[in-house]
Amino acid sequence: MNKSAPFLAMLLALISHAAVAHTQLSTSIPADKAVLSTAPHQVELQFSEPVRLTGLSIEKQGGAVQHLEASPAATSTDFSAVTSSLDMGSYVVRWRAVGADTHVISGEFGFTVSPEGATTHTGVHSAAGSEAHSQTHSETHSDGRSEGHVPAHH
Repeated sequence: MNKSAPFLAMLLALISHAAVAHTQLSTSIPADKAVLSTAPHQVELQFSEPVRLTGLSIEKQGGAVQHLEASPAATSTDFSAVTSSLDMGSYVVRWRAVGADTHVISGEFGFTVSPEGATTHTGVHSAAGSEAHSQTHSETHSDGRSEGHVPAHH
């Protein structure tokens, strides 16, 4: 038996794992399914790898879509966008980005602004791709910040 065979098998396994790993949304503020007592003044997205954000919008349930200008405009892992005055209600934030590997990823998350807000709630991010929806649980803090791992599909 060739002594290098186990090494080559391990190397191939590592390469194939790296080939299927894609950029993911790591954190959002507010977190998915967060209930806030006051409306956020901005939306923040953090990705696992640098991306070029190509679309960002927020929509109040039953309302019009507002397109948001994210900063920075260049490739980055961290983005923020100022929101206009948000009323009480439920909102969905939708985003679309292009990773360094040229895969397009997209997703959405929702939150609610309610007088009963600021409840501690386990958020769930949803990264929606062209194939399926993927969800994972994450921790949501009282300030609406979420930490977790979200696989994004291409």
